Amino acid sequence: MHWNIWQKFFASTIHSESTIQPTMKDELQPLKDELQERIEIAQEAIFEAALAKDMDRVASVASAVNELEASLAKLAQVRKDVSKAMAAFDQLTKANTIRAAPTRLLIRINWRDAGVDRDTEVIDSPTGAEGVTRFVESMVQVYGVRILDTIQRIGSGGSSLVSRTPATDFVNPASGELYGHRPITGTDWYIKTHSATKAKEGLINQIKASLGMPRHSVEVEAIER
Repeated sequence: MHWNIWQKFFASTIHSESTIQPTMKDELQPLKDELQERIEIAQEAIFEAALAKDMDRVASVASAVNELEASLAKLAQVRKDVSKAMAAFDQLTKANTIRAAPTRLLIRINWRDAGVDRDTEVIDSPTGAEGVTRFVESMVQVYGVRILDTIQRIGSGGSSLVSRTPATDFVNPASGELYGHRPITGTDWYIKTHSATKAKEGLINQIKASLGMPRHSVEVEAIER
């Protein structure tokens, strides 16, 4: 897949920028959309299995989600490589590039909908990394540290979302460097934060489902900073 895409890209560099960029989107976006659609289906399956207290099915579906997310991560790397090449092309041709506005997460936890006698909690952090970390910390405060064993089954970019040993679990196999991660306050666990804000939105929904929380007990959206 990588070679075919790069062949088409470099073959197209003799054309104008307006020809290159739509070609890349046409090649990659459908694959990304299909993978994302399957991940969302899996999230629903995890939610239903958790409600039925079928934790074996939760684990098996979560494992399948890990594989899908690993594929999505590989696709994201291809897009990153293509974007880098196009940026270099733009620089050479002095083309103007419009970048998407940075985003953050707005999270609302309706605790009473989840059967917890606690006021609604709103998490509005300046970055997605801080937002997802605070969300997990809130879950730990209410449900206890033991839930991190369940959350560990959720994958993020080829590894577990949380780990006690980030120095080995959160290593980028290509560069040998550690992916971004943060400590989870009050525990000896860490959460991997190396993902797009939109991906973190999906991870929060997976956490909600894995803990058996009702669908509307947690509302999350990516918004502009």
